[in-house]
This record gives sequence, structure tokens and C-alpha cells, in this order.
Amino acid sequence: MPEPTVFGTRLKHARETRGLTQLELAERAKLTPIHISHFETGVKPSASAVTLVKLANALSVSVDYLLGRTNEMEAVGGPAAVLLRNLGEASAETIDKMAALAKTFAEMDQQKRKQGD
Repeated sequence: MPEPTVFGTRLKHARETRGLTQLELAERAKLTPIHISHFETGVKPSASAVTLVKLANALSVSVDYLLGRTNEMEAVGGPAAVLLRNLGEASAETIDKMAALAKTFAEMDQQKRKQGD
């Protein structure tokens, strides 16, 4: 019977830390739940670079964390950088809409801070 690899153990830990089921992670990463299960149990001991990036982005963790090269879970640049990486293949129209939305939310945050002072 296969044994979980460092990758599988880290993947499961990150998934559980984020409060996700295997199905939810699979949907976020655009993979099948069986892929997640196979990675976590060691049936499939590693993933392609493309799949690693999908999983890291879906979990907002670094690829280095999933590979056991660091104990820091947070992705480089934090959640905002993960968001931007996920938009990498989006159309210019979608990016413009996201920029306008981000500006609106930032303005709302500023207003809340001013009201709290």
C-alpha cells in the first residue's frame, strides 16, 4: 500500500487548514477529487508543475510549502498576489472589471477606517 509523500501530507494539511473538502479543492483547482485523493494518499506521489501551481493557487500557499522546501504556508506576495496570478489568463475586460471592483472595495475600507477614528 502506498505511503503519503511530503507533497501529499502537505497538500492534505493545507486543505484541512483552509477548511476545504477534497471536492472543494478539486473544484477550485480545476482537477478531479480522485486526483486530490491520490496525491494525499501517495497513490500518485507527485504532480506536474502546472498542477502544483493550480493547487498552490487554490490553497493560497506556496509551491515550496507543498514540496516541503519551506514550512511557511503563505504564498509569495500573500493572498493579493495569488489573486493576481489567477487573473493571469483573463481578458483585458475582466482585468479592468476586477481593477474597478478592487478600487471600490479599497474606498469602502477607507471609509470604514475614517468612521472608526
